[in-house]
Amino acid sequence: MTGPEDARAHDHQTPDPYDSGVRAATRSGMARYVPALGAVVMVVVGAILIMVAGSWVNDKAALSRSVNNEKQIGIAFQACHDTYGRLPNSYFQREADLTLPADSSRRLSWRVGLLPFIESTTIYVKFKQDEPWDGPTNGPLGEVAIDSYCNTGRGAKPPNNQTPYRVFVGGGALFDAEKPGKKFSEITSGLSDTILFVEAEQTVPWTQHNELPFDPDGPLPPLGTPGREVFLTGMADGSVRIVKKSVSPQALKAAITASGGGQLPLD
Repeated sequence: MTGPEDARAHDHQTPDPYDSGVRAATRSGMARYVPALGAVVMVVVGAILIMVAGSWVNDKAALSRSVNNEKQIGIAFQACHDTYGRLPNSYFQREADLTLPADSSRRLSWRVGLLPFIESTTIYVKFKQDEPWDGPTNGPLGEVAIDSYCNTGRGAKPPNNQTPYRVFVGGGALFDAEKPGKKFSEITSGLSDTILFVEAEQTVPWTQHNELPFDPDGPLPPLGTPGREVFLTGMADGSVRIVKKSVSPQALKAAITASGGGQLPLD
């Protein structure tokens, strides 16, 4: 039988040193673990921020290169107009007496015609305008990368022969597949307010006559690099505009037409 003194002795038993050591070690380990966990979290968050910032910087650099490419194309259009007194056709026609492929999608593009004005005369003279763009002579030439026609802002590097830079054809746009190129004096809506060419979402072989059909009463094609909130337009005065994809379709259509009288919203 246990008496009061035994109960008091039991209440004041000496703590187990092993148990105390475990608790102390646990507290000590947790004390070391919490700062370590915080450091890991900070490293992960920092890495994410660096990745986001790096992606933003890379996209800004890619956008800057794309703007520069469009400026080069715009300058080439200006030089072509100064040389011939009008813009080129939407397809390439160096010699009027040569027969072109009957199917317009088999013809060479206006981009081939601008080669002399972007310091690419050496390859320009090798093209045969009466041969399809992917023919035995023209096909291999089209595999050569032309820096001004490339777009480095795409997620994966496109093949050398791909370009997003295309023109609108028909419906009052600056180009009509079966008519000579317009003179600047015929653009009544103002050169700085009229779209000459655009960065399309879908890329095409840069040598192929494959442009964007324009219908003022129909839908517009997707424009710009996928995943980016803006797209680039080359204006008839040689300038480049950065336009939000949320732009009003009506405003964009007015800027596409040579007599639309529209004005794109400020960048």
